[in-house]
Amino acid sequence: MARHRLAVLLSVVLIGLPLASLGAQEAAPEAEEGIGGGGAMPGVVLLDLAGLNERLAANGYAPLPEMVIVMGGGGYGGEVRGLRFGGLGWGGDATSLQGQKVATFSIGFGGFMVERGLFAGRGYSLSLGAVIGGGGADLDLLDHRSTSFDDALSNPANTALTRGFFGVQAYAGLEFALLDWIMLKVNLGYLWTLGEPWKQAGLPLVGPPESLSAPLVQVMVTFGGRGTLEEGPEE
Repeated sequence: MARHRLAVLLSVVLIGLPLASLGAQEAAPEAEEGIGGGGAMPGVVLLDLAGLNERLAANGYAPLPEMVIVMGGGGYGGEVRGLRFGGLGWGGDATSLQGQKVATFSIGFGGFMVERGLFAGRGYSLSLGAVIGGGGADLDLLDHRSTSFDDALSNPANTALTRGFFGVQAYAGLEFALLDWIMLKVNLGYLWTLGEPWKQAGLPLVGPPESLSAPLVQVMVTFGGRGTLEEGPEE
């Protein structure tokens, strides 16, 4: 999971935050208000791991929870009632324990974000958006605990599988202005994925889940705000 989480953070830093500042400052002159900022975004992804859990149970592992808590972040900027651009990424994992057997499922996703602001009131705004990018998942299995270093070499206890995917996360976002420079943004959406099967050291191993597509809910605390483009931030 470490490499997926690192890729997510890099996508946020290299894509999201610079575009957030540019979007807020360089929105179209005819727009009445600009919006922009960035921050942390925790959330929940509801995965379908039924097929995987059946295989795990058949081999002595406890089932994995299908509700995965994820952490991420991003940045965006543009028009309150128009186009916005930025970047968004997240990642998380779920673990099960049965005796000495441990199963850990990790997932991460990040990419380029585009939104369309639909309408706004004084302290809120509604938008539709999509994140286009990629991610991956890891499945790490510990069958038993080694008694010594030599035992770990002669009788390996770990199995590590990984898979990558192209994804599109579509969502509806609702923003609330808490202060002039802090907003609360709630995204309700769905992640569609198209990817490869599990691999072990480059060797394909076809197995569940067939798809990593899932609904998700995310809450973002955004440091930035709204302001009239001609006159600067609202007082």
